Amino acid sequence: MNWPGLVIILTGILYLIYSVIFRKKTTIYSADVEIIKGKEDEYFKLRLYLSVLNAFILIGVGIIEFIYDLDSIYIVSTPLIFYLINFIINVISKKEGYIKN
Repeated sequence: MNWPGLVIILTGILYLIYSVIFRKKTTIYSADVEIIKGKEDEYFKLRLYLSVLNAFILIGVGIIEFIYDLDSIYIVSTPLIFYLINFIINVISKKEGYIKN
């Protein structure tokens, strides 16, 4: 059994559930941002969409890792993809005027 792939899949599923349940709350990795009054819904909608995309990427990488038993580079790249998408959420939110730092 390929445990690293299974762990990545389970992490993606748990993150998907977390993203949907807490879609209207500020998360730990975005706690330092100040959401502009009146634009909370747009910010949380953007964050939900990209968080769901992030979860599906985690699940996809986990499935590929599980099926093909690839090298550890994919396991190392998974957290990098996760943080890159979270960084993109902040960049897009600043550009659209949803948040300020």
